[in-house]
Amino acid sequence: MRCLRCLSVLFGSLVLFGVARADTLYVDTAGLTPFGSIQGAIDEAVDGDLILVFPGTYGPIDFDGKDLVVRAIGGPSNTTIDATGSGGPGATFADAEPATALLHGFRITGGQGRIDEGFGLRMGGGIYISKLAGPRISGNIIAGNTAESGAGIAVTGGSAHIYGNVVQQNTASQGAGGIVVQSPGGLPDITVLACNQVLGNVGGSVGGVFIGGVVSMTNNVVHGNVGERGGIWVVALGSGSMHNNTVTTNVSDPSAAAGVHVESLALDAVGNLVASNAVGLGVVHSDPSPSWAYNDLWGNAGGDWSGASPNPTGSGGNLSIEPTFAAFTPTNPLDDDLALWSLDPLLNAGSPDPAFLDVDGSRGAVGIDGGPHLDCDADGDGVRPTDVPADCRPLEGDFHPGAYELEFGLDHDCDGFGTLQLIELVVDDGGLAPDASALWDFAPPTALPGRGWQGVNAWCTGCAGAAGPGADATLTLSADLTAVPPGTGTRLALVHAWDAEPAGDGGILQAWDGTQWVQIEPTAGYPASLPGTAVGNAMVGSAGLGTWSGDSGGYVLDEASLTAFSGTAVDLRLWYASSSTSTAPGWTVARLALQVVDQDGDGRAAELTDCDDADATVYDGAAEVPYDGIDQDCDGLDLLDVDGDGYDGAAAGGDDCDDTDAAINPLGVEVAYDGLDQDCVGGDLIDVDGDGWAFDGVGGGDCDDGDPLISPDAAEVPYDGVDQDCDGQDLVDVDGDGFRGDLGPPFGDCDDDDAAVHPDATEVCDDGKDNDCNGLLDAELDLDEDGYDVCAGDCDETNAEVSPGASESCDGIDNNCDGVLLPGEGEGIVNGPEVCDGVDNDCDFAIDEDQDHDGDGFSGCTTDCDDQRSTVYPGAAVDCADNLDHDCDGVRDFEQDVCTAPTGCGASLVGGASPTLLMLLPLAAGLRRRQRSLSTQPAPDSASPPGTSPGA
Repeated sequence: MRCLRCLSVLFGSLVLFGVARADTLYVDTAGLTPFGSIQGAIDEAVDGDLILVFPGTYGPIDFDGKDLVVRAIGGPSNTTIDATGSGGPGATFADAEPATALLHGFRITGGQGRIDEGFGLRMGGGIYISKLAGPRISGNIIAGNTAESGAGIAVTGGSAHIYGNVVQQNTASQGAGGIVVQSPGGLPDITVLACNQVLGNVGGSVGGVFIGGVVSMTNNVVHGNVGERGGIWVVALGSGSMHNNTVTTNVSDPSAAAGVHVESLALDAVGNLVASNAVGLGVVHSDPSPSWAYNDLWGNAGGDWSGASPNPTGSGGNLSIEPTFAAFTPTNPLDDDLALWSLDPLLNAGSPDPAFLDVDGSRGAVGIDGGPHLDCDADGDGVRPTDVPADCRPLEGDFHPGAYELEFGLDHDCDGFGTLQLIELVVDDGGLAPDASALWDFAPPTALPGRGWQGVNAWCTGCAGAAGPGADATLTLSADLTAVPPGTGTRLALVHAWDAEPAGDGGILQAWDGTQWVQIEPTAGYPASLPGTAVGNAMVGSAGLGTWSGDSGGYVLDEASLTAFSGTAVDLRLWYASSSTSTAPGWTVARLALQVVDQDGDGRAAELTDCDDADATVYDGAAEVPYDGIDQDCDGLDLLDVDGDGYDGAAAGGDDCDDTDAAINPLGVEVAYDGLDQDCVGGDLIDVDGDGWAFDGVGGGDCDDGDPLISPDAAEVPYDGVDQDCDGQDLVDVDGDGFRGDLGPPFGDCDDDDAAVHPDATEVCDDGKDNDCNGLLDAELDLDEDGYDVCAGDCDETNAEVSPGASESCDGIDNNCDGVLLPGEGEGIVNGPEVCDGVDNDCDFAIDEDQDHDGDGFSGCTTDCDDQRSTVYPGAAVDCADNLDHDCDGVRDFEQDVCTAPTGCGASLVGGASPTLLMLLPLAAGLRRRQRSLSTQPAPDSASPPGTSPGA
């Protein structure tokens, strides 16, 4: 484990500084570390160094082409790069920095960008990347920066990896407010934009992201940006892929794209969610055959689609579904969570292509939730599984290359070993060898700012020429490896610095094997020999063994194998010797750590933290898989009682029917009707009263599950106001005759056990019952006071003239109640004068008689056609002198042949017609013609007697 590069602040001339090997440099603003500025540490650092920055506010930085990791220990909420007043970017990468360079965990603000040589604009207010640089930018908040374009981040030539950042509230006067990606001269470098949040930026040409180069854009949120175009603008020179991004509530000009504006013919768009963008259109696309599949367009103010092709919604997996976000407030994009709600249909609507499946192999979502997230940093520590060096534990933020490691057996720094113990040096107390203790000074580890900071343990003040001829000194320590299984890889990690002169200075590490001290580091090398003035100097004449010699150039890490001592406790000895001619101060030991190998790569080492170092799923703190017989979390047993309620799960042979809920077990308190079997009896409690019927609220028939006397098959108790049989009402009409037994007559039933007894029933005489509930048993009131009631035979109690003792009258009524009317008496016929109606009106057993009003022997109701003239009747003599039909044959007499037949010249008329009659013949002829005319007219009104000719 690398530690301090220099400690001049603490130890003055004890350590000589020079060019160090890959090391860790610390930066803080309080003067407790060698560096007070990040740029100062960058200037001193060499490729491969790690710079850890304590919380505070620092000035702008330039990586100067170096391969460095610059990491904020306290994250962006505590550590700021403020470029205010500098006139340049917050961070600059403009000299081919490689992909192993990393800037992680800062808030970057106040930058104004720099003039880009290729585009002539001031670009990259927060971060400027150019000239073939390809660094990793992760976990930063880039806010409050300005520029002409790319106010947040500008990439103008390179292959940067930009992931897990928040780029918000930056302002560009001309181009993009958030991020610009451009490749001058058509360079093929690919810029990765993954899992960033581009929020609330303001730009001239586009508010969010401008793509003018080759880009891989996945799982980004582009939300609430404002510009001529709102969210994303891909120009004709832009190309690459745009997968699983969420683009919402951006604002553009009315005729432009508020969501995504694509002018490129070489952009692959899959799984994007473009929704609720304001003012402008959702998508404007210039490609007549766009590569556009499994995207969702919904609710964009100016319309969802405009371009050279029809709206692809409904084909190629493209949808138009309203998304439901975890937290969505269009007026404040900084507070939103655009993860989809757990039941949103878009969660399973992504492309079925294997390249777009979720990490578990299932079909993914549309929007930022979808896809494998390969370019993202899942645990937020700035290092991805695809990086070099890679993140050994991608889902645990405390594990990554360069992490500081404490003594818990955890491999935080991803070097394959976990630290079991940090060792403090002590003076030899066992007489194992003469120890020039006066030549060494000791100090306990010093806790300085930051996680795991360790001060110097010991330094050899006498390991130099001033200590006398041939001075040497030893330090002993004990390494307890008894808890480590024999044969397990163990080592001592030694962080130290020295200046050993080639003539005869040097140091070694030895171990006591029970018989003698055995040199274990270095294993070979310098020097050829060392002066042997000190008693027991094991290095004398040991050229083959080698020493730490020369100038270390600062603190370095050496690792000595202790595998041969696994399972034991072993004494170790640090031995330094110097010749009388030495002028250097000697040897400083800063940190010692006992470490154990992590064989299965789960980040946990040895027995203390990993009970099965051959299985990466087994270690102290691992997620336990219940009932599988394996102790994943190393607590000594398999997990059989998941919910901790004291009962093992049924899957493990226990009695707990739901081992995920502590309230459910054999002693659980059952809650009725909730669908849960709290007491594990085999089902939910739905029959509380135990009457054999489930409560009707859960599909049963019991209308009162608190009373065992109430159920569908219970006996109903009438008139008690309780619905015992659950038919919806109390029983109040026992006999079913339509009258309630709990009410008295006339509205209620006087005998509710007999359907033949009720107020509307007909009294049945001599049956011993009051059938009609009038209070009289087998008798009725003589309501008409005629001496007879119903049971006495009175057939009409409303008429005193009707009774068995009355005389029958011809009035159409059964007066004597014998059921028979008088002969000829019709029902409802009243005795009166006879009229011509076919009825014996006067009850004389003759019908329509006494109707000969003119006394000619013929009735006007039958044959007399004129019952007002006695000369008119059937068979009467013809009279040619008038216009009557005397014989009732239907022809007036003067029209008959006897009256109209010619008689010859001078012949006398039939019947001795007078001369006057002869004079009237012409008139009669005219009347006959009129009569014939009248015979064709409607019949006269019925005022004329039957048989009377009209107009007579």
